[in-house]
Amino acid sequence: MHEQLSQSVLQNVNILNTFLLLTAIMSVVFRRIRSQITAYFLQSLALTLICVQIGRAFDNSHLYIAAALTFTVKCALIPSFLLYISRKTMVVKDNEKFFKIPTALILSGILIIFSFYILQPINAHAGPLTKSALNTSLSLILIGLLLMINRTFALTQIIGILIIENGLFLAGVATTYGMPLIVELGAFFDVIVGVVLMGVLSDKISRSFDSLDTDKLNLLKY
Repeated sequence: MHEQLSQSVLQNVNILNTFLLLTAIMSVVFRRIRSQITAYFLQSLALTLICVQIGRAFDNSHLYIAAALTFTVKCALIPSFLLYISRKTMVVKDNEKFFKIPTALILSGILIIFSFYILQPINAHAGPLTKSALNTSLSLILIGLLLMINRTFALTQIIGILIIENGLFLAGVATTYGMPLIVELGAFFDVIVGVVLMGVLSDKISRSFDSLDTDKLNLLKY
């Protein structure tokens, strides 16, 4: 029974990890800010379900608390705040800075393959849950960095940072099967404070330059 449950959990986590990668790629492909926020919401929802699945597999109540916090903060509070900033600054679409969407899509695939390749020495000694989640985690971090580099608007770069944070959180859950509660609370508090500060900064940029294009910050040196 325990073996069947473990196999079932592993399959569910693998499906959710695949969905996490798809939502990260969606963020790279989408130009509309609302669509990117929706992709982040779906990604965070999948991360919530991963916490539930691993918590069930290892009978760890801390992971159920982490799942509840993830849903509350990352699926409700942060997307609502980002939508509020988007409406307030009247930002609808973002533009590519270096790579057009087809090229960025190919680069995302290359980053995923690179993540699987570079983690092979670690995966050789890791359990099946850890192996799957670590591959996804590094892929999320690299795709989040690509999103930040390739987009010009501050809101999209905030979403890139949040994708990176989701990757780091997934790595923590996958390697520890439940971090201490005080660590989880501190991490969520940091995320909330960071997003609020970045949202306020985005509003200030919009007021000063009538745009959220971060390239216009270069005007400050003149």
